Amino acid sequence: MMPRYRQPGRHDQRGAAALMAAVFLILVVSILGLITLRLAATSVNDSLLNHDGVAALFLAETGLERAAGQLAAGTVTCGTGLAGSWTLAGGTISIANLGAGFTTDFAGAALPSGQCRVQATGTTGLFTAERSIEGVIATSGGNFLGSANSNFNAPVGSCVAPGCTPTGWTLPAGGWDDIGGVGGTRAAYVEKPTTGSGTVTTAGQFAMSSFTITAPTTITLTFDYKLNTSGGGGQRMQLTFRLYSGATPYVADAAPFQTSHTGAFQNGSVTFTIGGSGPITFDAFTFDMFATGGQPKYGWLDNLVLTSSGGGSSTASVIRWRERIQ
Repeated sequence: MMPRYRQPGRHDQRGAAALMAAVFLILVVSILGLITLRLAATSVNDSLLNHDGVAALFLAETGLERAAGQLAAGTVTCGTGLAGSWTLAGGTISIANLGAGFTTDFAGAALPSGQCRVQATGTTGLFTAERSIEGVIATSGGNFLGSANSNFNAPVGSCVAPGCTPTGWTLPAGGWDDIGGVGGTRAAYVEKPTTGSGTVTTAGQFAMSSFTITAPTTITLTFDYKLNTSGGGGQRMQLTFRLYSGATPYVADAAPFQTSHTGAFQNGSVTFTIGGSGPITFDAFTFDMFATGGQPKYGWLDNLVLTSSGGGSSTASVIRWRERIQ
């Protein structure tokens, strides 16, 4: 007898639902695994990009320091020979000097003599991270107080003393005299016209273009002075200089000048010792002139030149910089 054919029923398909659920679960787990892997890879990539970006910034900073070293050595000038590129620490450093476009500061104002603006770019890493910065470099012989009119001209011949204040300075009208300093036509002036004890002070302040140095280092101020007295005993003029980083003053006192210098200006210098570590930005400069002693006396101060010694013979240094947004 032939077997009878039986139509499949519902009970014969009871495993299909479980199989579909298992397949669905495998798909979900696979998708979650892929998402997890992608998130992990993205996190790793972000970390690598951040690391490479920081490394590229350090390379760019190194480029500015190298440019300062070249300018200090006299092998290049702001106008020629400064541009170029080289490899370092697995990356590339490029220096550009863009001619007339880099003779101004970040605000577009003309840079004083002895300063130039340089662009440095660092490139490194698996993803070729690139960071670019611009810096103003004070070359050998540069003066951080260049915009303060080192011989106090505002400009030459534009006013008659007393009563004229050079550009940028805060100082009493009677604190200037057009007798002239070494190479200049105007000098800061203090007068004690009477005998007897007492002190007369002239104080000046200049909000200069900010500059940044890397501590620890020293900053040197040179200046010309003259002291004229009419009598003997206790004749002196005291000078106090301050550099400000925000509200923090760095003070350098010049020793009292005991001798009259009626014939010619003399040259003096003081040193600011900058402690700590890392970048410090300065934005203001002040001085006090004290005329003291028992006899009338007259003192003059002129030709202020502020440079960073950097512990070596070179005075070239990066005085301020900013990152260039590409």
